[in-house]
Amino acid sequence: KLDNVAIGQGQDVRIDAALIDLGPGALFDERKQFDEIQLSGIKLDQDALLRLNDFVQAPASARLEVQRLKMTGIKLSVQGAEVPPLDATVTLNPQGGWQKLVLRDPKATAEITPLKGEDGKYVVMFNARNWQPPVGPGLEFSDLSFRALVSKSDARVSDVQGGILGGALTGSANLRWGKGLAADGEFTLKRADAATMLAAFT
Repeated sequence: KLDNVAIGQGQDVRIDAALIDLGPGALFDERKQFDEIQLSGIKLDQDALLRLNDFVQAPASARLEVQRLKMTGIKLSVQGAEVPPLDATVTLNPQGGWQKLVLRDPKATAEITPLKGEDGKYVVMFNARNWQPPVGPGLEFSDLSFRALVSKSDARVSDVQGGILGGALTGSANLRWGKGLAADGEFTLKRADAATMLAAFT
């Protein structure tokens, strides 16, 4: 068990505890292989999340191989938003890079994969039920799904399908962050309760 772990030159990621299931054989093998490492109490900012690939990329000479990271109690700091604590599972390839990151809270799941051939870009598949976004007027979606292409400075959201205010929502959006969070997009909402919607915005 390792306590109070920091990762990155600026200590971008802080971990309260890391638990490694280590048998006698693995302890003395020259190359150590682990099916899973469990991390708890993780604090990171939005920029650190986008640099995750750099943190887990192993050099060719590395003698440590991990197949999966299981993380609980993640606190993600995003400008302009209050994100609830998350759990996550990261699947790694034998070269040390990550193949897939799955983020979960009790009502939503986001599956993130690196975009092949595009360094620093990621594809996000999002699904949620009875979920309220961390920003905005506080409206709850009965269900919501979308696809997003994310870079270090923005995200292009497409294929939005959701249920809200008793109606059906479709659309797309662009989000940008840096000096703050900004967004624009175009949406269509059909058969919604207009009175409830106006009350939420006013």
